[in-house]
Amino acid sequence: MMISKSKFKSHKFKNNNDEFLFFGTQTSIKQNLENLKNINISDKYYAQSGSQSDWSTCSKLNELDGMVFTVDQDKDKALPEINIVGENDDKFFVNCSLIDIGDFFDEILKFKKKNSIQEWDKRTRNISKIKSENDHLIFFISSLSKLKNLNVSYEEMSNDVRLNFKIKNGTYNIETFYFDDIFGDTEYSGFNTLGHLIEREK
Repeated sequence: MMISKSKFKSHKFKNNNDEFLFFGTQTSIKQNLENLKNINISDKYYAQSGSQSDWSTCSKLNELDGMVFTVDQDKDKALPEINIVGENDDKFFVNCSLIDIGDFFDEILKFKKKNSIQEWDKRTRNISKIKSENDHLIFFISSLSKLKNLNVSYEEMSNDVRLNFKIKNGTYNIETFYFDDIFGDTEYSGFNTLGHLIEREK
């Protein structure tokens, strides 16, 4: 077992059947929450019924100007774990694996440093960017079956379905990391996506 040099504060949603994760800035969520019911999430973005080739895919919703994102369930339909990394509120990791984040996160940082001057392969590790100015990073959940009913106001959403983090101003990169990036082999059980790093550009 590895001992990470980083500190983590982990958050886990209650895992009910057929739920999945949205995230974005508070501004983008508030502006687009009422429009989410008009998007056919299951057909377009999700591995179980869509055309994605992997589990735990992170996608941006282009219909919402690419500022709201989704993360697919993993192979056993569990929700990912949200981790604040360090104490600066400018780095988050969405852990989609069955492995404790402390057992691999330092290796992700080494992988990033090693590959920073190279062209990363096109499995779209670098998904997108989020810009924050006096804003919060919001994670919330819904189910496919109840998506059309998620037209409540932001203030009406309870803490059971929402995590709210004040973040520093700046541009945040969203990058995906895979099991074979860190461990050099494919995860035979099918949990190939370790997770997604949301990190402020320095």
